[in-house]
Amino acid sequence: MLFYDLQAIFGVYDGHGGSRAAEFAAKNLCNNILGERGSERNESDIEEAVKRGYLTTDSEFLKEKDVKGGSCCVTALIKDGNLVVSNAGDCRAVLSVGGFAEALTSDHRPSRDDERNRIESSGGYVDTFNSVWRIQGSLAVSRGSGGAARKFLYREKKYKSFEGEEEEEEEEGVTRVRERDGRREQKV
Repeated sequence: MLFYDLQAIFGVYDGHGGSRAAEFAAKNLCNNILGERGSERNESDIEEAVKRGYLTTDSEFLKEKDVKGGSCCVTALIKDGNLVVSNAGDCRAVLSVGGFAEALTSDHRPSRDDERNRIESSGGYVDTFNSVWRIQGSLAVSRGSGGAARKFLYREKKYKSFEGEEEEEEEEGVTRVRERDGRREQKV
């Protein structure tokens, strides 16, 4: 977790094929996102900084010697009460709403029709083993960092933004979430 001005960034990393990619992402991803952030002017600039931070971390890891394995990851960047979440793979951001868990991200799995179609249109294949969908007969996740042998299959990451709203009265320990005009608004 890193703090700068009125912001915080958090990350969770889950390696596959060893811990090296997860350790690399844990050491570099949040710093790369903050380094790309610069002087963003609006929400789409922040989302672009997060995207560049993920891609920079991935590219840097792939330049390491004897690259093996990969990592799923999820990040949450909170800036001035606004939240930008991003994930690659099956690490998930979850928010408690009225005591109920609500997923803020979607797992990237080859069992999803959109992911399976994307993989197959990229020249990969998806099959099942012991009732689990896998890419190239191996991984049960369809996006991540590292994974040089399957890089063409999961380079793109997904992002979501949530705008905070000003409230005159705020109860301690309460997180407010509202859905309006197709946008989720959240006060952290």
